[in-house]
Amino acid sequence: MSRQSLMLAIPLVIVLGVFVGLVTAQAIRADDSNPNASAATTTTTLRPVSTSTIPTTFLKPVAATPEANTLNSGLRLPDWQCELQPLNDMSAESQRTFVESGLQCLERIWLPALRDANIVGTVPPVKLVLVENDQPACNNHKTASPTEVAFYCANTVYWPVADESRKDLGAKDWDLYLFLLMHEYGHHVQELTGLSRVADHRQQDAGVDSPTGLLLSRRVELQAQCLAGMAMAAAEQGGALSARKVGHIIDDESNMVEEEVHGSSASNYRWTQAGYRDRATTACNTWTAAPDEVN
Repeated sequence: MSRQSLMLAIPLVIVLGVFVGLVTAQAIRADDSNPNASAATTTTTLRPVSTSTIPTTFLKPVAATPEANTLNSGLRLPDWQCELQPLNDMSAESQRTFVESGLQCLERIWLPALRDANIVGTVPPVKLVLVENDQPACNNHKTASPTEVAFYCANTVYWPVADESRKDLGAKDWDLYLFLLMHEYGHHVQELTGLSRVADHRQQDAGVDSPTGLLLSRRVELQAQCLAGMAMAAAEQGGALSARKVGHIIDDESNMVEEEVHGSSASNYRWTQAGYRDRATTACNTWTAAPDEVN
């Protein structure tokens, strides 16, 4: 090939390369948006209330350790300015409406805090599933039953419609259900900041049921409890929760069943109060707390 022919061919190759790249990227996006790309699950998808304009290149890197995670850097929540749909009864539909509106309100108060940490661009939709013998796409939870406690897994809040642990409660106790939702959303925030992934790896290395693994689990759970305390304070300041309802929640949290995974009643009360009192994530750093503070 002559030098002149080569010079003419190079731009053509570049143009073809760009074209192929654009077609490939479009195909990938089309595949990502395909609802049949993953296992079918009946869900309600909640879209983020606002969209971040922060380029991904400016997002802060996730800290390698929970102790130094962005979540411990003093994020603060604004007052709750969101209408919460009432829990009229304990029917599945009423629970669905209540939980959906609760998640939307929680996104509204957490998005500004996450934006301050330059991580709002990573906020995914939150899927709500009212479990009817469903199977979650999660490594540490084999099956889900309508009678078990709500839990967070793989960007999904699983909300059983007939939680046996709260069978004596009714719609009048909507504040306790809201706090439970605040706790689960706390796990969502841990996931967004990358803290959950590092903690999970540590637990797997130590052994989930080993003393070290259980201590790590309590650090995760009690931090989520503290983040829920922050959300509770924001809801009270915004008028969504009365002082009487806040007192009801705190009393309930101080009478939890003692267990090795979620911690003692005293620890749950302590960390709930820490988030409620300080309303900043620095108060929720369970990762540098002494073991007797997360027992």
